[in-house]
Amino acid sequence: MYNSIINFIENDTTKIKKILEKYLFAGNTLRFEEDLMHVMIESCRKNKVCGRSR
Repeated sequence: MYNSIINFIENDTTKIKKILEKYLFAGNTLRFEEDLMHVMIESCRKNKVCGRSR
């Protein structure tokens, strides 16, 4: 579990930062929300946590 958290912090936050810079700071909030959702889904699938109860 801790490895998944560390991987997210190291890898996926970089993707989120790019999305922030590209869309949110430019005022395109709809596109920001869509891309953020895709990054989070991808992260869940990669870390195999989607659809599971803990």
